[in-house]
Amino acid sequence: CAAAGAYRPRPSRVKVRLFSAESPLDLERWRYVLSSLVGFMGLVIPVLIGGDHFVLFRFYQPIWAVLFLPCLSLIDVFHGELLKMPAILRKMFVVILMLAIYSIPRDGWLSLSSASKIRYELVLAEQGQQLGSDLNAIFPVDRPSVGVIAAGGVAFTYDGIVIDVMGLNNLEVAHTPGNRHGYKNHAAFSPDVFFRQQPDLLLHGWQDILKDLFCDERFSPAYQLAVITDNERSITAYIRREYLQKLSELGLEVRLLQPLSSCP
Repeated sequence: CAAAGAYRPRPSRVKVRLFSAESPLDLERWRYVLSSLVGFMGLVIPVLIGGDHFVLFRFYQPIWAVLFLPCLSLIDVFHGELLKMPAILRKMFVVILMLAIYSIPRDGWLSLSSASKIRYELVLAEQGQQLGSDLNAIFPVDRPSVGVIAAGGVAFTYDGIVIDVMGLNNLEVAHTPGNRHGYKNHAAFSPDVFFRQQPDLLLHGWQDILKDLFCDERFSPAYQLAVITDNERSITAYIRREYLQKLSELGLEVRLLQPLSSCP
């Protein structure tokens, strides 16, 4: 639709119409041009920031519905020509349009049923936001820095320092050269950078992404697995050992846990 809007078909040729002197930009064409620009910008943003390699093209999800606007505006622009078409062609046009709409995968981003593949991505963000809110409540003052893998939801609600150990929002991690083998698109984690930044709490400890961090000889002397509770809510995290004393001063209950390790 974006390409078609700049041209207007004639029986014998295709002629530029939107910006020609003989055809002023009326309201319908302005509507088409503006909706096309909005749709185009929505599509180009993931390209400008490095592409969309996330599950189910999450960066593009907000823009799918917008892409219908230029199509609708284009019909408005050519309504005269559509009315001149033979009845059979108009019927074929409607059928093709309905088939195109019906072929769009609806469950992925409309119904969001429990079987929808993208539902997990939304639940993950909600869980992160809830975790950030819990951290705010547990630590009303002197909030600790927290290291997380899925940082977006936590950073959205948590008022303390959030360290993205995977590097998507952490330049020192992202720019560290070295091994990028591992979980696809999640392989930038650097143990050396982690021990330089040393968050007070480490959450979401996924061993496959953290490249056997828990087996690193520097980890056990520096961090202790524990449950922190304020009698209303609790979180489980690896706690920097120097920060354990601070938790007692804040009046929080800390229950130490034995790490489950498969290290040789």
